[in-house]
Amino acid sequence: MKLKMFTPDNIESLKENEIIVFWSNGLWHHLWWLAKIAVDKFWAIFWQSEWIQWQSYWINTMDWKEIIQEQLERFIEFARENKYKVFYLTRIWCWIAWYTDQEIIELLPSDLPTNIILPKGWATL
Repeated sequence: MKLKMFTPDNIESLKENEIIVFWSNGLWHHLWWLAKIAVDKFWAIFWQSEWIQWQSYWINTMDWKEIIQEQLERFIEFARENKYKVFYLTRIWCWIAWYTDQEIIELLPSDLPTNIILPKGWATL
């Protein structure tokens, strides 16, 4: 399977085996850009985070860093178990998120599965 090098900046459509991994707050204020796209186009489910939702996977940005780390570990394990799927990990675009890109990058292991595609600028891992 040939994968793209970076998560596209603007995801408007996905193939059947592709998943958008987006960040949003725990209150589900999904009117912010990628979260809204995940709801409108890829069937993200209100009030359900941290699991596959048709073609989306939501990680909560409004938790303590340790909890985000645990969410990322569970997501990475899920990606390892689903090698036939491609997971486009997006940047944290939501202004309400407490963390910067760099703080999230530091939570990711250096041995990410190859089916997790990183945003531009995150490929320093």
